[in-house]
Amino acid sequence: MMSSFCECGKPSKYTCPSCSARTCSLDCVRLHKKNTGCTGKRDRTSFLAIDQLNDTSLASDLRFLEDTKSVIESAKHDTTDNVHKRIPSHLYQLVTLAKSQGIHLLILPQGMERRMINTTTLNSKLKQINWHVEIEFSDIKHVVVKEKVIGFTLALNHHCRADFLFRLATAQNLMRF
Repeated sequence: MMSSFCECGKPSKYTCPSCSARTCSLDCVRLHKKNTGCTGKRDRTSFLAIDQLNDTSLASDLRFLEDTKSVIESAKHDTTDNVHKRIPSHLYQLVTLAKSQGIHLLILPQGMERRMINTTTLNSKLKQINWHVEIEFSDIKHVVVKEKVIGFTLALNHHCRADFLFRLATAQNLMRF
């Protein structure tokens, strides 16, 4: 059970949306942020159990979904020039090279977890893409990550079983333990 007292010993009035620390005043909130490095903002992409949901978290989730929808809708209407203005030049070059190879590459919005962990890079001198590839075997609940995969083709039927995918990935040297 959470303490109903602030670290200074006074009864708490506020709960930090990020880490649930209890505080009693603005001074204690500032001290909490300084000492812990906490941002004080709820991670909008983190899981919340049903018993943790309230009107505020539901409203926040709704705003998050609306923001995401807005980004997707605006991306549908973007021309290449507009995309170039919104993403860094190295990502624009990556998208352009992928397009020249017949690949429709979409860049997720800044701050999205999948964008942060994706290590796909462009080697401008060689004009090649070093792909970050993840193969997920849902039947055996195993994910294999391969970095710097250069130009590969892996055609799969979505009805394939995990054991077939495992043999296929191993045969193509995509999987190393």
